[in-house]
Amino acid sequence: MIFSRCLFFSALLFFTVNTRSQDVGDRILFNGLQSGPGQWKSSQDISLHFKEEGILLQNGDKAYGWAAPEMVFGLAENTLLDVQLASVKNGTLGVQIEWIGADENFIKASNLLQHSSSNSLLNVRLIDFRPPEKRPYKFRLKVWVEGKDSEIVLSRLLVHASRAWKHPGTNLIQTYKPDSTFSSEEGVAVDVDEDSLGMKLDGNVSQAGIIFSDKVVYHPKGTCMLELLDVEGGVSVDAMCYDGKGMFLKSVEVIHEAGEPGLYESSFNILEERVPAGTALVAWRVQPVGKGASARVLGLYYGVVP
Repeated sequence: MIFSRCLFFSALLFFTVNTRSQDVGDRILFNGLQSGPGQWKSSQDISLHFKEEGILLQNGDKAYGWAAPEMVFGLAENTLLDVQLASVKNGTLGVQIEWIGADENFIKASNLLQHSSSNSLLNVRLIDFRPPEKRPYKFRLKVWVEGKDSEIVLSRLLVHASRAWKHPGTNLIQTYKPDSTFSSEEGVAVDVDEDSLGMKLDGNVSQAGIIFSDKVVYHPKGTCMLELLDVEGGVSVDAMCYDGKGMFLKSVEVIHEAGEPGLYESSFNILEERVPAGTALVAWRVQPVGKGASARVLGLYYGVVP
């Protein structure tokens, strides 16, 4: 489904939810304990068994072997990895990340855990380990089983994206996800899949986007959080301010040209002088910025800081 070069074409996109909660909740990219053999690959001597207590990895008569999810993951600022080693017999555990560039070529590997034989928990933000010499866009996860006839049980293996507010206790007021109504501006092509909204500018404009139809009540302690899956160029978010009668007052940029996948949050309290007097309602505009810019948006969230 594609909408291009139409001035305010309405479509179903982000399903709108009104709720109250401290955090939006993590986005699960891969849960090893809920996976099966068809979602993994391994070296010849490694066998995997999926049990109630966790993933059992058994090595044969080689000095070491490896197992890895088939999935290649996109890297974002908020991507986390949790690995819990429950038990080990006759060997040790290693955990490695293989970094992949925009050209889909391998860059290098980083060892997150080496020769571990204790019941340890690895909990890391992956962007802290990315190589400085070249920007990786994706990564693979690889688990190494070290030692002949060794057995390792993982009680947790989770790749997830944190969606926590900057201020603990923030109340989630509204969420925009597939399938709420929006209008698209001239010069942007929009496509929707199960999880995200894609936008790409044509060659005639340097910025254009979509405007969500559902307005929220303005609060001076309101905060907006954008989650990006992918971006080329930049993505900005504007708060379109209306008075109590629904008359448009002014557009205020809340997030300025986010340039990498991940979470971006900005609060009205730091923009207070720019918000026009009499603002009662706010609608959100999300727009790629820059000739040929594009983006995939996973969600937009509005909350109020206590």
